Amino acid sequence: MRHRTSLIRTLPTLIFGLLGCCWGMPVNLPGRADAVDTSPEPLVYRNPISSGIDPAGVRDCQVFRDGDRWFMVATSAPFIKGPNPGVRLYSSNTLTDWRDEGLILDRTTIDPAAWYQERFWAPEIHRIQDRYFLLVNCRISGRYAEHDMGGLVAAADTLHGPYQVLTPDAPLVYGNDLSFFEDHDGRVYAFWNGHQQILAAEVDMETMRTLGEPIIMLESTRKTWDGVGVEGPFVAMRDQTYYLLYSSWTRGYEIGYATAPGPLGPWTKAAHNPIYGAQNPESCRQKGVPYTGNPDLPFEAVGHGQIFTGPDGRWWISCHGIIPGNPPFLCIDPLDFTNDGQILRREPSYTPQGLSPQANTHMEQAIGQP
Repeated sequence: MRHRTSLIRTLPTLIFGLLGCCWGMPVNLPGRADAVDTSPEPLVYRNPISSGIDPAGVRDCQVFRDGDRWFMVATSAPFIKGPNPGVRLYSSNTLTDWRDEGLILDRTTIDPAAWYQERFWAPEIHRIQDRYFLLVNCRISGRYAEHDMGGLVAAADTLHGPYQVLTPDAPLVYGNDLSFFEDHDGRVYAFWNGHQQILAAEVDMETMRTLGEPIIMLESTRKTWDGVGVEGPFVAMRDQTYYLLYSSWTRGYEIGYATAPGPLGPWTKAAHNPIYGAQNPESCRQKGVPYTGNPDLPFEAVGHGQIFTGPDGRWWISCHGIIPGNPPFLCIDPLDFTNDGQILRREPSYTPQGLSPQANTHMEQAIGQP
C-alpha cells in the first residue's frame, strides 16, 4: 500500500507544508488498524501532550491504533522511588485529548509474594493472532533476584482485559524494556536490553519461553551518542527492511535506529543517528561528550520511541519528552523516509503542528498490530 499525503498547517497566521512521501505499511504495529473516519476538523497537535493524562506525567509512551481509536500505555508515576500503581490504559480519537480507561494491571490485586509486584516500567501491548499481549517490566526481589528487572507477559482476548499472567513463576527474560515483534511468517521475537546491549530471542507462544540463548542485536559504541547505554528496543518492518528503534541517555535522551534483513539481524546502525531526541548540556558534561544540541529546543530529554500508524497512514513515533521543571509527557511526530529507506533526522516539534482534514482519508488499512 502506498500513499502520497499533502500536509499543511492550519493555524490562521501560519501556513506550512509537511512534505508527504510514499510508504509501505508496517507489519507489526500492535493491533490491527481499521479505516480512519474522515473528520471535518483538522488535527492540530503540540508537544508535549498532556490533556487527559495523569498530571504527574507518563514515561515510555506506546501509542497504537485498535479499531477506530488510538490507545496508549506508559510508565506511571512515581517513576523511580516507590512502586507505581500498575499499567493504565488511555484512549483518544484525536491523539491530542486522552481518556483514562483505568488500570489493566492493578498492583493492589497482585500477590505480594509474586516476583512481579513492583515497578511496572515501559509497558507495551501487541496484538498477535487475535489476542492482546501485555508486556511489563518489573523489579525482581527475594529468591527471584537473578537480575534486578524481568519481563512479565500477560494476555487477554480483548484490549481492556482481563489479562492473565503467562509468566507467573519467573520472567520471560531477565533485563528491561521487553518488546515483541511478529514477523510475516507468524514467528514472534522478543527484544529487550541488558547491560549496554539490545538482546533478542524467538518466543514459543504456546509455552511462553524463549528458544535458545539470547543473541546480541547491537551494543553501545564508546565515545558516541549511545556510548553510555542502549535501551527501549522496538522493531517494525517496512518494504522488506526491518527497523529497530532504540534509545540512549548518554547526552540527555535520544533515539536512533538500525536496519537488518531479518528479525535476528545482522543489524546495522544508521550512520546519521540519532534521528530524534534532545540533549542536556549537563549530561554531556558529566559523560564527557560534546553538546551538539539546539539550545532553543525546550526539551532536555525525548526518548524511548515506539512506532504507530498515524492519521495519514504513515509511521509516527511516540515517546516521552521532558521540559526542565515539568513532568514527562507524551510526544508524537511523523517519520519521513528517503527514497532508499533511511529515516530522516528531525527534532521533536514543540510548536503547533497540523494535518489537513484530507490527510485522514489516506488511512485505509494497516497490516499488522497496534
